[in-house]
Amino acid sequence: MGKPVQQTESMTLAEFLRWDDGSDTRYELVNGELVAMNPPMAPHARLVAVIGVALERRLPRGCGVYAAGSAVLPGDNLNYRVPDLAVSCTPSREHWVEEPRLVVEILSRSTQKHDLTGKLAFYRSIPSVDEILLVRFDQRWCELWQRVGDNWSIKDHIGSAELPLRVTGSPIPLDEIYEPLGL
Repeated sequence: MGKPVQQTESMTLAEFLRWDDGSDTRYELVNGELVAMNPPMAPHARLVAVIGVALERRLPRGCGVYAAGSAVLPGDNLNYRVPDLAVSCTPSREHWVEEPRLVVEILSRSTQKHDLTGKLAFYRSIPSVDEILLVRFDQRWCELWQRVGDNWSIKDHIGSAELPLRVTGSPIPLDEIYEPLGL
């Protein structure tokens, strides 16, 4: 996670969507604070592309993959988070992915702590999110969170395992995700 930007007062979602600092820096809105996002390392960016293609090939008609498509919690006016990937089966016309069903975060050393705490809690609170996939870019390891009623099931998938995602028509082998990175 980047560092909060110096600001004098809390910003609302509407103010954030109108705001422009004139740079190419990407930001998230976290509890009303602007937070600059670090640019991804090359392996991180490659993994986002590979996972996006693997998901797209397996999605049912009418569903789509959004790279860096933002997520909001309905009724929350102070947060706008940016997962690496999101899948929705609802056409999205807003500044965010509407009704995301799957959220994917690639864990990097600089953002891992924030991704596993604040961002994970935020994604879990979005009613439409049924699955959250946390992916390491430096080893063959994914953690899959799946909603089960009011609770979450958490399973590690390591080595040559397959990811049994609910949103896809078939599982995704970790070999397909990690071999392009030489892992």
